[in-house]
This record gives sequence, structure tokens and C-alpha cells, in this order.
Amino acid sequence: ERYISANIAVKEIISIVAEKHGMKYGDLVGPRRLHRVVAARWEAMRTLHELKPWMSVAKIARVFNRDNTTALYALGRLARTKGKKCQ
Repeated sequence: ERYISANIAVKEIISIVAEKHGMKYGDLVGPRRLHRVVAARWEAMRTLHELKPWMSVAKIARVFNRDNTTALYALGRLARTKGKKCQ
């Protein structure tokens, strides 16, 4: 398993999360909406949000070719399952 730190590139973080789920980078930034792809995409969004807090939600959404409200929803949903509020 590869180690994720804040010093690595955004694309590399997404690739690591994708690999963890048995997918490729293109699967997470692509248009597919299968549950397993969405779950992995949300985890990648959360990981980016935690490791690169200076990235706005809009920038995170653009990385995944999504609308900012989609990224905001994903981060909010993940925060609710963890019991904390997303900023």
C-alpha cells in the first residue's frame, strides 16, 4: 500500500485512492455513476480536502469534472457519517 502525504500531486492522490478500490484514475474523474465508483470518488474528494485544505471545493470539483455542489454534497455526506461538519 502506498503512503499518501500532502506533498504529492493531486493526480497522484486520486490514483492511489483509485488503486485502493481496484480502479484507475480515469474511472474516478470520468462520467460513470456506479455505486462503487461514486464511493471511491467521494473518498478521493475527502482525501484531497483533508490533505490540501487550501484547495477550494470548487477546485476539487473541477479536478473530478464535477459541479461544485456535487463535491460539496460528497464532502458533507462523508462528514455526516463521521459525525463532524465540513467547512
